[in-house]
Amino acid sequence: MKVYVLNVSLADNQPIRRTLKLLGTHNLKNLHHTIVQAFHMHKASKARMHAATDKWRKKEKFVLARLPNDKEHRLMEEVTLDDFYSGKYQNLLYEVSTFRPWSFHIVPVKIVDRKRVNAKEYPDWNKAQGHSLNEYKHELILTEDEDEDISAFIDDNLDEALKDLDISEETS
Repeated sequence: MKVYVLNVSLADNQPIRRTLKLLGTHNLKNLHHTIVQAFHMHKASKARMHAATDKWRKKEKFVLARLPNDKEHRLMEEVTLDDFYSGKYQNLLYEVSTFRPWSFHIVPVKIVDRKRVNAKEYPDWNKAQGHSLNEYKHELILTEDEDEDISAFIDDNLDEALKDLDISEETS
């Protein structure tokens, strides 16, 4: 069984990185959850991964959840690490939105082939460099203009959003 050792680093050149270990049978969704835990992020509402070139150009896209009309992109849960790393690209660009959008570079450090593996030990991470993202420890402070802009946006778009959801303000 293969064990993948992956370096996951924040893409904006901050010295924040983790080294993850996952089994080849784990899928990209398992990788997503492991990154969220390793970087102490809140549960992600939106996430996607892209196969990437050595210069981080996006290629094939993998999504956490598929939109109803989206037949083009594969789900993360459909792609195991063995499947991905047997393909053309070796890098993954991971984009996730929690309280703010984050981008990560995922690069394989090594692939270890072991005869016996205790599956309970994986996924795992170690060699943490840099602090956690701590995105949720800071309060969001808006200026008066930003607060007015957000309120205006909500007021302008609420009726349309309710129509799309087939919910009216009168129903409770």
